[in-house]
Amino acid sequence: GLSSNVFAVKSGQIWTADDGVLHGLTRQIVLEEAKADGQKVNFQSIRESEIKDIDEVFITSASRAILPVIQINSTPICNRRPGSIAKRLLARYTKRIEHDIEEL
Repeated sequence: GLSSNVFAVKSGQIWTADDGVLHGLTRQIVLEEAKADGQKVNFQSIRESEIKDIDEVFITSASRAILPVIQINSTPICNRRPGSIAKRLLARYTKRIEHDIEEL
């Protein structure tokens, strides 16, 4: 999307494109928190033919933070439930934002 980025988890590793993506603050924080969580990130796109091999998918954006994807076309992802890595990263992201935010 024009205002979001896609992340996939395959074989226990996070995959996301590095070219043609929105290099925004949300993506940066998610990548930093993934590293702090001990996740390996591969900066490569997942191809449509690999969807059946994906363990989980999530979208990041400023307005949605981390949004788990439970189905792509007719293919269910992660038994149509948010995956553990997406949930863990959302918790880390939320904690970081709450820590870093300044009251006006």
